[in-house]
Amino acid sequence: MANILESETWDTGVYQLETTDPVQGGVDGVDNIPHKALANRTVWLKAQVALKALLGGSATQLFKVKAAVSDDEAVNKGQIATVLDGLASFGNNLSENGYQKMPNGLILQWGELAVSANTTTYVTLPIAFPNNSLVALASGSGTVTSGGVVNADRYSATQIIVGSQLSGGETLTWFAIGY
Repeated sequence: MANILESETWDTGVYQLETTDPVQGGVDGVDNIPHKALANRTVWLKAQVALKALLGGSATQLFKVKAAVSDDEAVNKGQIATVLDGLASFGNNLSENGYQKMPNGLILQWGELAVSANTTTYVTLPIAFPNNSLVALASGSGTVTSGGVVNADRYSATQIIVGSQLSGGETLTWFAIGY
């Protein structure tokens, strides 16, 4: 059995054997074409690593990537770190009564509230809306009495009003959006 003759070239594609291809071995046989392409690529890659070792001092050194300045260039670790550091400034509290600040300034807030029958409650938001509240919503999770209603409305930058006509001893879920 002979070995495939390898050359230091990067073959642009690896041939896919087709069901109509005849079984044909040998140096130029159709069954050896994909193996030869992969062997050539391996030799080419090995040469590139050796060249890197000669030029850079070590084949195990990482390749350096310059800062990207256009959409079709790679970004480097420093640029990624800058983006991640920026995202950290968009705070959140992902607890039962929490919030999420969005990059565009929008703030989403949510929570749960235990209520008695036929009550109106002022809910203090986890954080104040710095500019304006846009919407407040509430939903009941218990049995709604005949004609029962659950509602919410904006009150201030720090509070919403939640009202219910539930049977009592229920939990409401509320949601507020602002910026």
